[in-house]
Amino acid sequence: MLAHTKLIEKIQTMDDPKALRALIRNARDRKAADVEEAAFRRLVSIVPGERPGSVAYDFWQMVNAFEFMLSQERGRTTQLGRTRQKIKRVGVVQILEDWALSEKAAPGFDKLLAWGMTELTGEAIVLRHADQFSEEVRHAARKRLTDAGVEVDGLPGVKRGQSALDVVSGQPRDNRKIKATVKSILKEDKPVVPDAALYQMTAAGRE
Repeated sequence: MLAHTKLIEKIQTMDDPKALRALIRNARDRKAADVEEAAFRRLVSIVPGERPGSVAYDFWQMVNAFEFMLSQERGRTTQLGRTRQKIKRVGVVQILEDWALSEKAAPGFDKLLAWGMTELTGEAIVLRHADQFSEEVRHAARKRLTDAGVEVDGLPGVKRGQSALDVVSGQPRDNRKIKATVKSILKEDKPVVPDAALYQMTAAGRE
């Protein structure tokens, strides 16, 4: 449907988190899973002050995505308080190193895998930015992913200036995983949404 396609395209240019959250809620009410997914990916990709494609940018996308999904599951706003505090103390790179070298995976590792967001795990970020980490850290990150059943060599790479979610959106297999995650949370199927309703969603998102 033309209106549906145009709305998805419009979402890619939105930069107001409040409007995107409103659009997600409206899309969910109308059971428009594709619209909700597009708005979700756009929402978590908004990382003010960080260069797209950098370690910090990918890291904050992961934080945004994890916090959003947890909030959806728990029915209340949820933030990674300890992680945010540690960022202020030691920085993003040190956190990723600590996660990779820890005997136990970070609390969000298994959830991100279950949600079909392997590209957003700290270990995947380490491997995408391998030149910024030691061989020991890279090896530990690869081992954890491999032990979890991830085909590491099959993970899509990230070109300069391209974010993790850009890569996910370019891979049909991973897109299906994310759609399945959205459906599992909503526990509803997606019907066809009338053109007028789609434009109402956009209007509501701007309020």
